[in-house]
Amino acid sequence: MTTSPPGATRRSGAARPRKRGSDGRPKAVERIADHLREEIMAGRIAPGTWVRQESIAEEFGVSRYPVREAIDQLAQEGLVEVVPRRGTVVRMTSGRQILEVYEVRAALDGAAARLAARRATPETIRRMRDVAERTRAAALRGETLVSLNLEFHGALRAASDNEVLGKLLEQIEDTIRRFGASTYRGSGPGLDAVDEHDGIIDAVEAGDEDLAEQRAIEHMHNARERRLRMFFD
Repeated sequence: MTTSPPGATRRSGAARPRKRGSDGRPKAVERIADHLREEIMAGRIAPGTWVRQESIAEEFGVSRYPVREAIDQLAQEGLVEVVPRRGTVVRMTSGRQILEVYEVRAALDGAAARLAARRATPETIRRMRDVAERTRAAALRGETLVSLNLEFHGALRAASDNEVLGKLLEQIEDTIRRFGASTYRGSGPGLDAVDEHDGIIDAVEAGDEDLAEQRAIEHMHNARERRLRMFFD
């Protein structure tokens, strides 16, 4: 076996290792998958849309190989479906899926609110109040409330002080984001949501576990109804 002497340079024709991301995938694959995932979850690529590998490869200045790998990753996550001899399409959402996901979400959010009423500290309550106030201001300006809504529910998870429950809720939130556009577009639904958030915080601060759970479940039921109206409209 021959080895290069110390300080020798690699021949220009020799293959170089591809840069890889934190999960071991090539960075180009990671970048494309992250971009498509965000576009789908934000509703900018609608369910039923065909994903064209050639266009994506051209947009990112890469070959079709990393695009195929990125699409395979999204297919494993359930965001797209690879149809033999036809291509790749963004998965459609069914009314049954919405009902089932929100059924689980309501139960988990109720549990988080109950635990928060038992374990919340003045600091975690202040955090929830702060997010609720910023959400109300954003709703009055007619802004999209996706990130603030996620921040509020993250604060509620933190107040519950249960890591396992928190991780389950994060997974459910990711699933709901795959349904597309937010249910809190415009000031009307947004202000309703803030009122519901305030009610949950009040119950948590009062240490009323039953009421906190009830209000969190009702909040998710209302979100489910908004989602279903969007779906059937």
